[in-house]
Parts: sequence; C-alpha cells; structure tokens
Amino acid sequence: MTNALLKIERNGVTVRNSDGGEFYCLTDMWKACGSDPNKKPADWQRKEGAQFIEFIAENLKVPGGHIEVIRTLRGGNDPGTWAHWQIALAYAKYLSHEFHAQCNTVIRAFAEGKLQGEATAKERLLERIVLSLPKPRDKQWQQDVIDSVAQ
Repeated sequence: MTNALLKIERNGVTVRNSDGGEFYCLTDMWKACGSDPNKKPADWQRKEGAQFIEFIAENLKVPGGHIEVIRTLRGGNDPGTWAHWQIALAYAKYLSHEFHAQCNTVIRAFAEGKLQGEATAKERLLERIVLSLPKPRDKQWQQDVIDSVAQ
C-alpha cells in the first residue's frame, strides 16, 4: 500500500512506499532512474551499500542484521526490493544526485508535517495489521478491511 502523500515520481514511474513511509521500493527507484544494469538494487546491496545497510541495521538494533531493513518480495501484490527509508535515500544518491535531492525533499516535507492529510497513527496501524495478515489478499480486499475497521 502506497501512501499517496509520499509520492516520488520520475520518468513516469511512481516509487511505492509502505508502512507509513518507513519502506520504499528500491526496484521502483532503479526503474525511475533508467534501469541501469550496473546499478541494480541487489548488486548495490551486496557491494556499495552493504556497509551502510549493516550500520542502519545495527543502529536500529534490528536482530539478524539487514534482513529486517531490506526485504525482497517475489510475486504477489508488491514485488520488488523494499528498504528502510534511510537505506532508500542512500540508494537514491547512488543512482543520481538529482533523484536523491527529489527524494529528500518529499521525505523531509512529510517528516515535518508539511504534507497535508497525512495518515493518522490509526491508519498507519491499520495498514500494518493488513500487511501482516496471511495471503492471498488483493488491493481491494486490503482497502475493504481498512475501511471497515476505520468505521
């Protein structure tokens, strides 16, 4: 589920985010910057980004290292490599300084509450609950659950 307020778009590609803006899809970022075969998310996470990913995992005190700050989903509703927002910003910088600045602007505005209509704490909790439920589920089902619980 993407929070529309945190919309980062480039070259016709919208970068998906989840968990109230905590995670961003690195695969979308890569596609938005032209899909350079030498800058794939998986390669970056094993090479140039490895030390930073480990630092963030340790700094956030995430057990098991970077497994929890990066997740790769194959198939389903939201395939791609997803990463904590700090890792996503580092990857954006690796892809393009211009794209990095664009991502920084959107994420900072959200963090400072400058984007109107932000998801409430209740809405973010509902989103996390829905995402934790067993599959199969589709986008409409997720929205129906959120709508019914929100009432």
